[in-house]
Amino acid sequence: MNIRQATVEDASDLQKINDEYFGETRNYKKEIESKDTLIFLCEDKNKIVGISGLKKYVWNNTAWILNIFILPEMRRKGIAKQLILHIVEEAKKMQVRCILAEAPSSGNAPFLFTACKFRKCGYNDRYYTNDGGEIAEFYSFDL
Repeated sequence: MNIRQATVEDASDLQKINDEYFGETRNYKKEIESKDTLIFLCEDKNKIVGISGLKKYVWNNTAWILNIFILPEMRRKGIAKQLILHIVEEAKKMQVRCILAEAPSSGNAPFLFTACKFRKCGYNDRYYTNDGGEIAEFYSFDL
């Protein structure tokens, strides 16, 4: 596995993954070109198998993890943890005071963040616009 920062040349591949799995409106080219956003790719044999990112907020010197996505057939192999550990190292270079992340209370993300030494720092039961009552949990990692 190789983790690297995305380039503008990766934007179309990222868009295809986005369209297939999420269908949300996202402009990867714009995010890649942003001076405050880093997009990271995890590749296996030159194929993108994982995506995440980090967005810096100058006003409070924090960075937010942007989505962590692993291809379904590649899950449960430690790729998400590798991405998070890589993000922690990149955030140190950005000299932010902490990293923040959001995850739905159901699923594996809360376990992933706590395994990577993030601490739960809050929740919001109105964050998502769903009828299922999903709760957003927030995590932080102090640098």
